[in-house]
Amino acid sequence: MAVEDFGGTVLGRPVEVLQIDTQNKPDVGTSLVKEWFDRQDVRAVLDGSASSVGLAISTLAKQSGRMFLSTGSFTSELVGASCSPSTIQFIPNTRGLAVAGLQEAMAEGMGTWFFLTPDYAFGTAMQRDATGYIEANGGKVLGAALHPLGQSDLSAYLLRAQSSGAKAIAIASAGGDLVNAVKQVSEFGLAGGPIRIYGMLVNFSDLEALGEQGQGLRFATATYWAMNDKTRAWSERFMARHGGHQPTMVHAMTYSAVTHYLKAVKAAGTDSTDAVLDAMRAAPVNDIWVENAPIRGDGRVMNDLYIARVRKPGEARDKRDTVEVGARMPAAKLYNGPSACPLLRAAG
Repeated sequence: MAVEDFGGTVLGRPVEVLQIDTQNKPDVGTSLVKEWFDRQDVRAVLDGSASSVGLAISTLAKQSGRMFLSTGSFTSELVGASCSPSTIQFIPNTRGLAVAGLQEAMAEGMGTWFFLTPDYAFGTAMQRDATGYIEANGGKVLGAALHPLGQSDLSAYLLRAQSSGAKAIAIASAGGDLVNAVKQVSEFGLAGGPIRIYGMLVNFSDLEALGEQGQGLRFATATYWAMNDKTRAWSERFMARHGGHQPTMVHAMTYSAVTHYLKAVKAAGTDSTDAVLDAMRAAPVNDIWVENAPIRGDGRVMNDLYIARVRKPGEARDKRDTVEVGARMPAAKLYNGPSACPLLRAAG
């Protein structure tokens, strides 16, 4: 859709979009992307899938003189110790999601926490960043259950969470793991009780899978299909193509990244990596989904986030009106912690 909306060509050449399935495996992802770089002259890679895959692709892009525009890998490591001059992170990362998602909860007295975390790059990064924010603001993490990716039975972990005495459970997982965790929390009788449940990364595809069991869930998001007239019109086009399914943050941020990339190629007059990266950094990201967001020296797109809550029965105006979007969280406050990125240190 981004290529179509741009006109399909840039610098007099057609824009081609290729797609691969990384299977969420770093070795598979890097092997396929290396072939893109070496044999098909691919200039930019987007999405990145799992955070472990995104980190591997970021390294490969730097070595190959190409660029990685992260719109699906959420780990803050991509703009932290593993930052790269050829990687730009459009998707909200674990640091921003943690601060946005927990700030309101901490203000409401949710001072003690238990984490339900899958044992992979995204989960551990989310728990680390969220724990840092909680402890820096006077809260305590009373326990954490690190479980295998795709663990079907979480009852033992939920018993530990319940007995910990924590006021809130943070589900630091994504996709199928998040859906499974929220459903089991509901079945366990924890949802709607004295313990508050927070999803650290919730996509709208997850809400479709959760149905009524997602009611009341709070989370941070960069996008919502009906945020304004422009996003609503774009989303109507998207949903018409995809069986009525709402666009997720990954869809929206990929649209933003492709649009910003093509604008930069046009402005630079070339698709040379260094020139395009300079042009991308020279202008703020500004499109349907992102409003005048600069790109920081570590590659972080400084886009704002919003607090959202899944509506309860009777609150929705129609079946697609599933979420109430509340306070806007400025990027400057979300991403203002200390950075391990050597690019920022080098810049002084």
